[in-house]
Amino acid sequence: MRELPVTQTNFTNEQLAASLVRSWCKLFNDYPSRESIAIILAQKCLECGTKNCFGYNIGNIKAPATGDDTICYSMYHNVFEFIHGKKVIYQPPSPYTWFRAFESLDEGTLFYIQFLQKHYHSAFDAIKVGQVANFVHLLKVNKYFTADEQTYLATVSSYYKSFTKDSFTYADNSPIIIIENNDIDFTLEMPIGATSDD
Repeated sequence: MRELPVTQTNFTNEQLAASLVRSWCKLFNDYPSRESIAIILAQKCLECGTKNCFGYNIGNIKAPATGDDTICYSMYHNVFEFIHGKKVIYQPPSPYTWFRAFESLDEGTLFYIQFLQKHYHSAFDAIKVGQVANFVHLLKVNKYFTADEQTYLATVSSYYKSFTKDSFTYADNSPIIIIENNDIDFTLEMPIGATSDD
């Protein structure tokens, strides 16, 4: 594993939405629904805040202890988990403080979508059909987060509603997502029939 310094990475929700769409298209050769992107944006806001994150890690994904030199990580201070209802705080070099780190937003969003699909498949299925409550419930059941489920759901739902109102819309049922005040090209850059394994 390769340690990177803890770096706050700034981007707008519009830039994040565009990156998520690019990564989704790269993986599935299809455009996601507005609701699918809104769920991921909403969860990112809960996990990382509304304006930025660290190391382009939009899901606050922990880094596994491995000898794989291709995996980058950073060690955060004051990391907390709720264990048996009690808040426990960890400091480096505890493995509980190791979080994945990426060198670009697109790298982070691509990893995050693949991570959910691989490790939280049923929750990812809920993203695909726009089911916020089911997504949160399945994350909780599969131990993605340790917080209270209803509190987590209330926050994600609130952000989700704001992203489905005005942040971005479909134009004339086309697969191109229009993001306000931003020119973004969503042209697929992979040949039809390509897969994420290519």
